[in-house]
Amino acid sequence: RAHGRGRGRCRSLLSLSAQALSTPDSRKISKMLHTIGDFERLGDHAANLVEAAQELQEKGLSFSHKAKAELALLQEAIGEILNFTTKAYAENNGEEARMVEPIEQCVDHLVTDIKARHIDRLQSGECSIPLGFVLSDVLNNFERISDHSVNLVGAAEEMHEKHLTFTDAAKDELTVMIGAVSEILDLSQNAFRERDLSAATMVEPLEQVVDGLRDTIKSH
Repeated sequence: RAHGRGRGRCRSLLSLSAQALSTPDSRKISKMLHTIGDFERLGDHAANLVEAAQELQEKGLSFSHKAKAELALLQEAIGEILNFTTKAYAENNGEEARMVEPIEQCVDHLVTDIKARHIDRLQSGECSIPLGFVLSDVLNNFERISDHSVNLVGAAEEMHEKHLTFTDAAKDELTVMIGAVSEILDLSQNAFRERDLSAATMVEPLEQVVDGLRDTIKSH
């Protein structure tokens, strides 16, 4: 069912045509391409989180209760960033965009604190080196998700300030793409938090949707 849904979205995204990126829109093509790239990277880093959850299960590893609590707080902050980011871009909302940077700074502080506490737990024997490698990978992916979100809201703010808008057709395709990436991110966080590895089978077709849009836009 997930693959069918992914193929359906892909067909919708691939309907992006010269009408969506016609001559009057040529000045916006570069912005769209950068946007697609950042959304694609969001999906890639989210997929990496699913792989981290798989690795934990396959190796029989589990974070300490303290580490789980810290990661839950980080995931909450990331969730807020993603919510504001998707709204800022989908609605061309400058107010939503301005909410992201302060939370991104909070994410940076949380990641630094989690790394420091992990070293303390490692030294006290509460955590293992293999877990440390997984934790480092997870934190790096959360940081990258935060960074790409900042890039996206920066683009959204610029478009809002310059009164730039995409055509209705381009907006529709972008909305579908945002929905696909949002689902990837939700699935990845559930996979990591709940060890729900069934999410892994649903992520791939959604990534294909995003890839399809990227390739179609670059072909124009």
